Amino acid sequence: MGRCRAVWLYVTAEDAVRMKDFFAGLLRDEAGVTAIEYGLIGALISVVCIAGMTLVGAQLQGVYAAVSAAITPAL
Repeated sequence: MGRCRAVWLYVTAEDAVRMKDFFAGLLRDEAGVTAIEYGLIGALISVVCIAGMTLVGAQLQGVYAAVSAAITPAL
């Protein structure tokens, strides 16, 4: 069997500062927040539209039934 060798990674102080700045930048980045807000607003509008159409649809079906009943004898 072969021998396992340990691999050492040397991180300099400059590398540590660079990584810290990178992760700090990720925490400050708000570019994706706007897209998420627009997605939530779109979902809310969709839910309201579906609920409204469902409520109006039931009443509209009654109107069409009344119109159909009034027109049928004339045919």
